[in-house]
Amino acid sequence: MRATNATGHSVLVAMWLSAACEAGEGGTTDPGPDEGPDAEPIELPDLDVRYRTQYIDVATFSDDPICAGTLALMDAHVENLLGVLGLVLSRRLRLFHLHPEEPAPEEWCDDWFMNGASGSTGCYIPNDAIFTRNSSLPHEIVHAVTAEVGGSWWIEGVAEAFSNGFPSPTFAAGWSDFTRSRGYGLAHLVRWIVERYGGPAFMELYARTPLRADEATVDEAVREVLGVGFGELMNEYAVESAFVYPSHWLCYIPPGAPEPPWDGDYWEHEVTFDCDAPSTFSDSDFEHKRMTVRIPVTLPRTAPYRFLADHSDAELSLQPCLPEPIMDPMVDTSAWPHPFDSSISDGTSIEAGPYVLFVSLPQGAPTTVRLVGYPSIH
Repeated sequence: MRATNATGHSVLVAMWLSAACEAGEGGTTDPGPDEGPDAEPIELPDLDVRYRTQYIDVATFSDDPICAGTLALMDAHVENLLGVLGLVLSRRLRLFHLHPEEPAPEEWCDDWFMNGASGSTGCYIPNDAIFTRNSSLPHEIVHAVTAEVGGSWWIEGVAEAFSNGFPSPTFAAGWSDFTRSRGYGLAHLVRWIVERYGGPAFMELYARTPLRADEATVDEAVREVLGVGFGELMNEYAVESAFVYPSHWLCYIPPGAPEPPWDGDYWEHEVTFDCDAPSTFSDSDFEHKRMTVRIPVTLPRTAPYRFLADHSDAELSLQPCLPEPIMDPMVDTSAWPHPFDSSISDGTSIEAGPYVLFVSLPQGAPTTVRLVGYPSIH
């Protein structure tokens, strides 16, 4: 079967090796039993390329813009992955950006996920196309980059490891835990392997482990590449691994973005939201279309803090940016980023150190907002 690509040309869409999907609430990511080299290809949407970044051709399902900061972040994400994993990209990536309301990801992803992908926010058809909303961009881009090597038992683990979150440790996990999680539970282990053995070694392991490998096959691949069995690897991981690893995606700041200084205990800054500027990012899944500005902030001391904006529709949150992995098991990443609202501070102390302040507004015309920050008194 022939399909039409984003520039209107007819192309053969080969669907092979694996499907990759980011699930939403209630979603499933387990590929159906019928995928593989003989699976039926699907017809791609007939959309023109709207944005051409350094690495990615982007088509959109609506007239809503993708802000310049997000387009730059996508390229920075690719650059980071290539450097960390030791890969070379041999082709341009193709991305279909899904509108927050229509079409639903399932309209395109269910053709590949034979058992359905209800609730998903994106998917990747290997060696061909990404379909995604904003929230799944980093996950699906990882799939597109690692497709240079093919599919693997590690496919969802590496996508989650370098996505837009902080994977939970799986120190006591057994084989059944990884299979039940459909590979997502491998994410923290993958980050440690990359830190401990290096990205190129991990990608060699990735390449030697087939998509539907059984326990014996995984153990053999680990022995061949890393020199230890899978059980020994898990023991080493439990002893040596950090609890939290830094997130490149969440802490990306536009090159040259200034960090506003503190004047004693007072911080003040003015930002302009402009979707055409590299300082403004798209941040709209589902029905709420928003744009976000990212501002580097270093908290000078541990204390309760408040950050406020002079715009009634502004939403603010503070994302920790780790200079190095955290070994402390008591860190609760589920509370990140720390939100601020118009109510009085709850008195919770925020650790001193580097952060990114996210400030978002409803998508619209360029708008300037004044921000202030200070240690609060509970």
